Amino acid sequence: MNKIHHTIYRSDFLRGQLIRSFKLFAFALLCVFINPIYAVWVPWSGSTSTDFEVGSNWTNGSVPANDTSSDVARFTSVPSNMPSLTSDRSLYGMDFTVGGVTVNGNYDLTLGVDGIDSSGLGTNVVNLNPIITGTWANWQIDSGNTLTVNGNLNGTSTELVLGSSSGGTINLNGSANSYNSKINLRGNNHNRITVNVTGALNNLVHLKVGDKNNSTDNGKATLNLTGSNASVETSDKLFVGDSFEGIMNVTAGADVEVNSFTYIGNQSGANGTLNLDGTGT
Repeated sequence: MNKIHHTIYRSDFLRGQLIRSFKLFAFALLCVFINPIYAVWVPWSGSTSTDFEVGSNWTNGSVPANDTSSDVARFTSVPSNMPSLTSDRSLYGMDFTVGGVTVNGNYDLTLGVDGIDSSGLGTNVVNLNPIITGTWANWQIDSGNTLTVNGNLNGTSTELVLGSSSGGTINLNGSANSYNSKINLRGNNHNRITVNVTGALNNLVHLKVGDKNNSTDNGKATLNLTGSNASVETSDKLFVGDSFEGIMNVTAGADVEVNSFTYIGNQSGANGTLNLDGTGT
């Protein structure tokens, strides 16, 4: 019987080792892309005090990371000790799953792209100054919920979406908002987002009331400017009903200044309504 003997030279052995090592590296890299690292929810308990920076006030014993890419502060019940910021800080986002929570502190809170999600029956109140960063930020308010922001909205993100997939309300009551980019009001799935403004939004690039993105169907939005302190100013365009339906109500004393064009029902099939009440400008 003839036997065939294989001689494995050292160079062949090393080549095989390198190929196996490369395959293991490629597999590990693939796992990273398939299983990306997500932000961590850090729930508030308020078991010790109202101090946001005390670890024992959080259910995992640690304060959320002070950056815009790591942790989401989460509120799943109405605590006896409402959270209060004691200094300027950052978060990836804030998530309310129940109504009736108030976050206090006259400080700046810089938010990452996760922004603010607010759900549950009732009203959640933010008594601080949200700073919007990044290229895109998304705030979502669910049906039956109202998010009231009494601080000033600041920041320079490329775009801020105030939206709802089930119908929600946002109250912007800051008297000196300095946010100076684009705001889009976007109620998805044929539901309406309602935004009430009682202060000044005078540094916007553009404003869309009734917007959509490419992954959802058309939605509805209503913007109410109420009172003599309410105002909107854009350096570019104002859209009322950009792609489906938009309603803008301006009560007596409120001001709107557009330093470009105003579009009422911009795209084909869109409906826009602008209601001016009284003698405001």
